[in-house]
Amino acid sequence: MWWWSRSSASSNPRRTSTTRPSGAPSGPLTLIYTSGTTGPPKGVETTHANMLAELRGLDEFLGALAPGRAVSFLPSAHIADRWASQYTALCTYGHALTCCPDPREVMAVVREVHPTIFGAVPRVWEKAKAALEAGGVQKGAIKAALGLEQCERFVIGAAPIPVEVLEYFAEAGVVIQEVWGMSELSCVATMVPKDDPR
Repeated sequence: MWWWSRSSASSNPRRTSTTRPSGAPSGPLTLIYTSGTTGPPKGVETTHANMLAELRGLDEFLGALAPGRAVSFLPSAHIADRWASQYTALCTYGHALTCCPDPREVMAVVREVHPTIFGAVPRVWEKAKAALEAGGVQKGAIKAALGLEQCERFVIGAAPIPVEVLEYFAEAGVVIQEVWGMSELSCVATMVPKDDPR
């Protein structure tokens, strides 16, 4: 990688160095600014070692996932999007990533992309349930109606979800794995096993 700069006397860039910033395990990978939903917003540094440990743990827990498709719709400043979209989907599993800049349109994008892994906050799942019920969609048609018929993993996090929402989707074959984590923990700390939902 080459590093370039412009001198104030010239508009022509010049190569200044072939030295790159350190990628040492203890070095910073990214800075996350928390939303402040449970307290004042704060900056959190995630190191390369933090994220690599997170990704190793995830890989041990989930096992190998074939390359597939994912949808990114959370703000990129959010640890969940950084973790799920940038580091996990792209780096670990080689997923094709579709970005949805307007979170209100996420389910329309999902129906177009047919992701193989999909995670969302409780409100997205609650709104999907309400729309399916209002449309009279039968349980056996729920996956296809949502565009999730090719999805292998369904994930939820960021807040508690009513049990009836989890049960509604589970009855349709959409077994949602709950996760809990924090920015300070490089995202996920716990995940409910797919074969043992609670």
